[in-house]
Amino acid sequence: MRSRPRLVVAAALAAGLWASPALAGPNYSAFGHVIGIETGWRDDTMGFKLDVPTVNSPTPCKIMGAGYALDPQDPGVKLHQSVVLSAFLAGRKIRVLVDGCAYDKPRVIGIGIGEPIY
Repeated sequence: MRSRPRLVVAAALAAGLWASPALAGPNYSAFGHVIGIETGWRDDTMGFKLDVPTVNSPTPCKIMGAGYALDPQDPGVKLHQSVVLSAFLAGRKIRVLVDGCAYDKPRVIGIGIGEPIY
C-alpha cells in the first residue's frame, strides 16, 4: 500500500511537469499595428514592435518590451519580413506566433494578417 506523502509528492511532480514551459506550445499575440522596425545588425534579419503587449515565448526570453525578432536561419524568414513591412506600410494589423528566442527577444515563427483563417 502506498503512503499518502508519496502520492502527494508524485502528484506535485506530475503537475509541475505538465506546467513546464518545455511542454508548452507556441503563443499568439493579439492583433496590432507595427509601430517600429529594425533591420540588420550583423545578420540579414528584422526586429519589430507592435502596439499591443509583447507575448513571451513558452521559453522565456531575456528581453521583453522591445518587440519581436526574426531568426535568419528559420525557413520562411523572407516571407515574414515581407508581411511585416507590408503591414507597416499599409497600416494593417498583424498577429505573431512566437516560440523560442532570437537575439534574446521572442522569436517569430508565424505571422497572420487580416482575419484569422482558423
